[in-house]
Amino acid sequence: MNIFVSYTMRDGQLGERDLLELEKILSQFGSIYIDYLHNNSAKPQEMVFNSLARSNVLIAILTPKYFLSKWTWLELFFAIKKRIPIHVMKKGNLKRKEKIIKILNSN
Repeated sequence: MNIFVSYTMRDGQLGERDLLELEKILSQFGSIYIDYLHNNSAKPQEMVFNSLARSNVLIAILTPKYFLSKWTWLELFFAIKKRIPIHVMKKGNLKRKEKIIKILNSN
């Protein structure tokens, strides 16, 4: 399974440590794309959409400014257009492994 994680770090609610912990949990289920951790491309925007196009699921990590980000909106619209299932998690649930397992097993 290819998992795309959509998030914003602009509100200070998510940091590198959070993303590394999430990557560790999600990697049990397949290939993970978290832009901050995996995008070292010369064409970063292209990398985002190519990774999303290959994804089987998008997990949106909701923080207070998630919907104020142009990029998260673009990711959501792209996923909807491509009929990629979208699952929403609140930032507070990132460490609840059973919640993540339930989300991924529903696909």
